[in-house]
Amino acid sequence: MARHPALPRTCGPDPADATAALEAVSAEVTRARLGPRVALLGPSVVIAPVAGLEAVAGEVARAMTGIGSHVEPRPFRGHLTLARLRERARCGLVGTAVSGEFGVTRLALVESETRPGGARYTTRATVELADPGVGG
Repeated sequence: MARHPALPRTCGPDPADATAALEAVSAEVTRARLGPRVALLGPSVVIAPVAGLEAVAGEVARAMTGIGSHVEPRPFRGHLTLARLRERARCGLVGTAVSGEFGVTRLALVESETRPGGARYTTRATVELADPGVGG
């Protein structure tokens, strides 16, 4: 399963500037923690909250300053999307306890293209995070 808490941003049609900015991010490998409960993000997105990525998200936001046409105005809210509900569907998972941890070892610049049949995601660049236990 791919785990990818997102930092939404519109980078424009040419990802070169965003790729260069991502490569300049100074952040270390970190641990992400799931929980405490499955929740809704807005009326239709079912999520598992993720904590522990605030510092990395801040570094990415700083590096991306001035790139693209849209900056997400809301504060970073780490999460894994579990489901997107259509119309007025309900989800019995909301409120269910969830816990776990996983390592975050790289950043990815991912293009999201919305289509009638669902979104299409294309990874444009990846950057390994610094491992403080290696070479130092």
